[in-house]
Amino acid sequence: MTKLLLMILGTVAFLIPSYVLAIPTTIDFESLSDSDIVTNQFAGLAFSNTIALTAGISLNEFEFPPQSGSTVVSDNGGPITIDFATLQAHIPHPFPHL
Repeated sequence: MTKLLLMILGTVAFLIPSYVLAIPTTIDFESLSDSDIVTNQFAGLAFSNTIALTAGISLNEFEFPPQSGSTVVSDNGGPITIDFATLQAHIPHPFPHL
């Protein structure tokens, strides 16, 4: 009976998609100083061509206001790329495809 129960539980656990068990994570850039080059400051993420801009310093917040906080990231010499340490099934974003 115990073997049968373990086999059933193992089968059920195998059939549950991993994205159901995923925990969404939100990062912000408030820990960065103005003009910091963003690389590996966030666990599991590796940024390329990315710089931090702070409202009132290097960011023109009147033309480009941050949506939250006061620090944003921008491209720096090329398109921003983000390498993830683990496989990502879905990455939500608030911007429509252009």
